[in-house]
Amino acid sequence: MQAHFSGRDKLLHAADALFRTAPYGVVGVAAILDLAGVRAPSLYHHFEDKEELYVQWVETALHDVAYNFDRNVAEDFRSELERFARHLTERVNFDVPQALKDMLTLERESSQERVYASYALAIYEPLCGIFLYGIDRTEARIEPINRLADAFLAGCWALKPARGSEPEIARWWVRLFLSGIGTYPR
Repeated sequence: MQAHFSGRDKLLHAADALFRTAPYGVVGVAAILDLAGVRAPSLYHHFEDKEELYVQWVETALHDVAYNFDRNVAEDFRSELERFARHLTERVNFDVPQALKDMLTLERESSQERVYASYALAIYEPLCGIFLYGIDRTEARIEPINRLADAFLAGCWALKPARGSEPEIARWWVRLFLSGIGTYPR
């Protein structure tokens, strides 16, 4: 028996396939409709426009990779950072920095806010929680957490294409990062 997908589902699946591989501005409505196998009225019935479809795709994609930091699971600060870095390399299968760049091109401020809120809840705030955990345990120096998080994520995103040995890459990056900020000896 063949599964029946609604027009909305078809559009979201097409958006997923296209936005994972190309920036928002490059993906046209015609490509979305063609891949989804639906006509324009279906898009505008389920979504206000391409922007709304994109925002809902980002929200879903980030929800699927949300990191739930549980202080009861963490052995120590370094182990939790490694676990977080592995999580990003294993679970995030789209270009998050590109999605954040695309966010700035969206016309509606409410769309931009929704994309950023999804990113903050799924990735940024849990990472900041890990840094606070390290500071609480005196395993990390007191530093501006947003700068630490931005630097840590920049390294994770830069290393992401080197998939294949994620645990080793994550371990290496965390060791390098922590020695660079003076938290752990080299």
